[in-house]
Amino acid sequence: MVDLVAAQFSAKLDFSDASIATLEAVLETFHREAAAAAPPIETVEQYAKGFGSYVGEVFRRNHGATWGQVTLDGKTFPGMRAPDGSLVWPWGRVLNRLTQGAAENVADYYAHLVREAAPAA
Repeated sequence: MVDLVAAQFSAKLDFSDASIATLEAVLETFHREAAAAAPPIETVEQYAKGFGSYVGEVFRRNHGATWGQVTLDGKTFPGMRAPDGSLVWPWGRVLNRLTQGAAENVADYYAHLVREAAPAA
């Protein structure tokens, strides 16, 4: 996804927390363009997996989350356990962002994850 974003959107993703804001801008463009092009949901889901994996990997690298499996509605998906023990599913949030728009802002989601992961003072 890092290479795709560089080539298609002239943006740099560097695995920093700040790069999630850059990704959010990319997702907004993707959402607008997908709304006009109406790609098959399977295509959108593949992008959601890639972009969601980037979000999750940034969270893992910078805040100690671990990849694993998340079960939702009886289905199991790749997801994460945050340092506070909560389960998160970045693929699902990105899919919602791509299909539902700005109300599912990924930068806000990520900021929430980081706040929750911070050790209590």
